[in-house]
Amino acid sequence: MEKKKIIVVCGSLYRRKKTEPCSCGSDLVLEEELENMMPFCQRIDVVSLFRNDLPEEEKINKVIIVHRRKIGEIEETIEKLNIINRKTDFIITQLLLCDIGLKKGAELSIPTIYYVMSLGSKIDISKKGKYSPSKIVSCSNFVGEWIKREWGRDDVTTSYPTFNGIRKRLKAKKKELKRINKKERDFDFLMVNPNKVKGGEIFFGLAKIFPQFKFGAVMGWENLKNKNKKFDPYLMELMSRAHGEKKVYIPEEPVPPKIPNLKILKPFKNIEDILIKTDVVLFPSQWEEAFGRVIVEAGLVGRIVIASYRGGIPEAMEIAGMPKKYMKNLLVKNYSDISSWERAICWYLNNKDKIPKPVPKIPKSKVEEILSMNNGGNKVP
Repeated sequence: MEKKKIIVVCGSLYRRKKTEPCSCGSDLVLEEELENMMPFCQRIDVVSLFRNDLPEEEKINKVIIVHRRKIGEIEETIEKLNIINRKTDFIITQLLLCDIGLKKGAELSIPTIYYVMSLGSKIDISKKGKYSPSKIVSCSNFVGEWIKREWGRDDVTTSYPTFNGIRKRLKAKKKELKRINKKERDFDFLMVNPNKVKGGEIFFGLAKIFPQFKFGAVMGWENLKNKNKKFDPYLMELMSRAHGEKKVYIPEEPVPPKIPNLKILKPFKNIEDILIKTDVVLFPSQWEEAFGRVIVEAGLVGRIVIASYRGGIPEAMEIAGMPKKYMKNLLVKNYSDISSWERAICWYLNNKDKIPKPVPKIPKSKVEEILSMNNGGNKVP
């Protein structure tokens, strides 16, 4: 396959310093996907949103270059990069600015690949729609089925996250992690991103019900917040626009109770640093979760997850290698009922000595297949 020239349009991608943690799972997934694409690409230009304390141009590695621009400069930047490339093979996009990426692809006659990382978007991606992508990639079969039902697209490719970063780090830290594994855990129960739709209220309620256990909550989606640690109205307006919403959606963050057994934590650059110090990860999501990245990350460090039976979560639990024999106990069907979570935790506490460690089964990357497709979904000769 001839090496490709790709433009990636995603307003939050690489919109952070190298030392900053990425607290958005979808960005981590796409960044890993771009790493997988590197052997098949001459050049990957990422068009992201401007941030005052970051350079406008940054070379991530020998293939990936980031161009951070103000919103009014995004379309012009795509056009200039297309001229530099002489022939751009694909525009890849997801979430923030995906509406612009798909529109410019159509205007410039560049095939587009749309990575769908969440459900409920109202932009018309049907084959005759205004934002119709040449190819759609979903992060789970659940999302793929939703796209088929909602938009009549039967040409969706499911490409699961490959978890390159954490797998490489765990391999390098094998001896260190084995030593930490033998120590007492810092937390009995941990949750990542405790906002309302993710089940933050359920988690905080459980911390009150079980005062004898240590609970930790790692904050998330920090890349969409301003200096005051509030969701940035401007970024959220752009995100809502990218989903075809007229009303701006601002996620709700429940106020954590001031109790001695609950600790609120900042995002971690390497999530395994906290997961390894945790006994159980709780994933009480209340919305149609597309996948559930931290579920697999927990499985990779040998931690059990108790999660909502909703959306793409069961797929993530299976990939994470949660023991099949106990899957019905680890997936909470009545996920909005805190007493159901209380019973699930009590079951775990009574049975934890006989529950085997998870054995993850990480699918292979599909980027070669994705990049070898033309507009019509057929392999390029």
